[in-house]
Amino acid sequence: MQLTYTLEEQDYIDYQLFAAFTNPRILKKNRNGRIWLAVGSFVLAILCYTANNLVLAIYFIVVALAVVLFYPAYLKWRYRKHYTQFVRDNYTKHFGKNVTIAFNHEAILSSSFLGEGKIYLNQIEAVNETARHLFVRLSGASSLIIPKMQLANLQETKNYLTDIGLTANNYTYLDY
Repeated sequence: MQLTYTLEEQDYIDYQLFAAFTNPRILKKNRNGRIWLAVGSFVLAILCYTANNLVLAIYFIVVALAVVLFYPAYLKWRYRKHYTQFVRDNYTKHFGKNVTIAFNHEAILSSSFLGEGKIYLNQIEAVNETARHLFVRLSGASSLIIPKMQLANLQETKNYLTDIGLTANNYTYLDY
């Protein structure tokens, strides 16, 4: 099976955001940051309340609630802004270039303006499916990005991947 497609800026941004929002270290850091900000604001509210400063106590309670409610949206915005700039700085020459991937029962053959490569199937760690992409994660922390919108028959591609022993993990629920 052979696939030919082009990658645009948004494809690279989506991959970076997917990698960030599925990385356990980053998820732990974000969770801890949210907890510490909320708890710290709540503790300051209690200290202000015990010092009879009701205005500051209310202020810190509002801050704690804002952190609990809006911190995830803030992180999405911040990561999107960061990775958009990162992709523009590092991948601009890759946008709009054709990529060809050929699957067989032993390897994936890839060809792009950068050159050609052969990736043995035993070097594939996972195939991850999001709402817009298939990401084939390779050992060595790199991935192949396959935009679903450019596939002629998505179900046929997924069936072929299953036939050669590559089952896609479902991450279609991720919203980044």
